[in-house]
Amino acid sequence: MVLFFALLYPFQSPNKLKSKITVFVLFFTLTVFTKHSLAQTDSSFIELAKTALNNKNFKEVINYCNQALAQNPRLAESYYIKAKCRLEQKLYIDVFNEINKAIAINECYSEAFALRAETFYELKDYRQARKSYYQALACNNKEAIYYFNIGVLETKIYKWNSAIDNFSKALKFNPRNKETFENRAYAYSMIGEHKLAIHDYDSILAIDPKRDDIFVKRGMAMLGLKQFTASIPIFSRAIRINPKNPHAFYGRGRALFELKKFDLALNNFDTAMSLKPNFETAIFIHAVTLLEINPKENKIQACEEFKESAKLGFGNSWDYIRKYCEY
Repeated sequence: MVLFFALLYPFQSPNKLKSKITVFVLFFTLTVFTKHSLAQTDSSFIELAKTALNNKNFKEVINYCNQALAQNPRLAESYYIKAKCRLEQKLYIDVFNEINKAIAINECYSEAFALRAETFYELKDYRQARKSYYQALACNNKEAIYYFNIGVLETKIYKWNSAIDNFSKALKFNPRNKETFENRAYAYSMIGEHKLAIHDYDSILAIDPKRDDIFVKRGMAMLGLKQFTASIPIFSRAIRINPKNPHAFYGRGRALFELKKFDLALNNFDTAMSLKPNFETAIFIHAVTLLEINPKENKIQACEEFKESAKLGFGNSWDYIRKYCEY
């Protein structure tokens, strides 16, 4: 140590050298302490901002972030937290401004790109949201949630095959995620791949066998494969789990209808409608079933139901109204 300082201050008398050593040590210690204190201050302000955000104290969030930025103007996380706060407040222009500042400091800030995607999603700009998530993936391609959210966005814009691909990638990182299986199954069904949809529904049921809604969706996929008889026990299983699920009765009624067991189908549609009075699809098929049982006697009631389902937004009803109900 003495040799080190002797090199710094050559040709000095011992007393002068000792004095300068003391001054240097004090300066060095103060500098290190100050830097350490500033680092602690930045960190503490960020933690305080996070706590305030969790408690929805938005004014405090901004205050703490600004104090952190006063210590370190290039602290990208402060801008990111401010953006999250502004999103909670629905101040979308401010969200984008803060995100842009964070990304200007950290060009590969995946969380900031993801937050921008979330903001676009709230604004229902699904294409821009998708683009932002792909930017997040370019920075971090190991986040299952990014692949999942891109898949959801792609179902919004009817890119079914691409959605399936992204759900599959999400499952590589999180292979037991029920929501991902469910969304992929939906995408499979939309392109007519009902067998693959059933496989995904079975994966969910292996994890959570009490999901009556998944049994219903599995049954509907079976209807897509014209497995009418085999689907009936699946819908019945859903009913045993949840006797108040109108979609389970509707699905079983659909299977019975296709098997031309119209009286039994009608009973199931009646139950579905009693559980969900504005169930437009059930009302429509109930009317069709009435015509199948006795078109002359049931025509008036069927027409009333066609008109009701049309009023509720079921467009196919108008064809039947024109065919059976215009005098």
